[in-house]
Amino acid sequence: MNKTPQNFRERLLKAEKSMPSEKYRKELAGLRERRLSRAQRLTMAVLIVFCLAAAFRMGAAALSPASNLPTLARTGLGLGALISLIWMALLGVTAKRGVMPRKDPVALTRILVMAVLIGVGITTFLALGMPDRARGSEVLIVEAVFLLIAIGGFLQNLIEQTELRTREKLIEMEIQMQELVERVSK
Repeated sequence: MNKTPQNFRERLLKAEKSMPSEKYRKELAGLRERRLSRAQRLTMAVLIVFCLAAAFRMGAAALSPASNLPTLARTGLGLGALISLIWMALLGVTAKRGVMPRKDPVALTRILVMAVLIGVGITTFLALGMPDRARGSEVLIVEAVFLLIAIGGFLQNLIEQTELRTREKLIEMEIQMQELVERVSK
């Protein structure tokens, strides 16, 4: 990671303690975490239901003795069910808190996108090899939804990071102006 933004963040945190203005403190706190709107919390609730349904569907398919799926497909479905339950728990905790921390979302977004891409690659390979074309098409549609969700999350993260850098620069300029005013008034 680039040292300059990290050093600047550390300077902002130090400056926060010495700044007399409450406005700057609130603004810096806003840079560290983001409050979720009602629409975002509702979206998380919908995603929790979707994750629960996906976990149930994948878990049932993985454990069903009637399905003629190979062991690799059953393992993939079982892992998918587990991952859906983990996402459901994370979404629930975040929605309940009502605050989304901005610690290192770039790394989290990269992990999410890579996991989705790996999952899409594996499931595409498995779906194309399925003898039942209808079931294979269903798998391809579900993975397309996951891919679109990952792309949406990536774009949202990109926009937020750009906004965050812009706000950090503005606060840096405000701090410099405040320091100049204090020097001139002495």
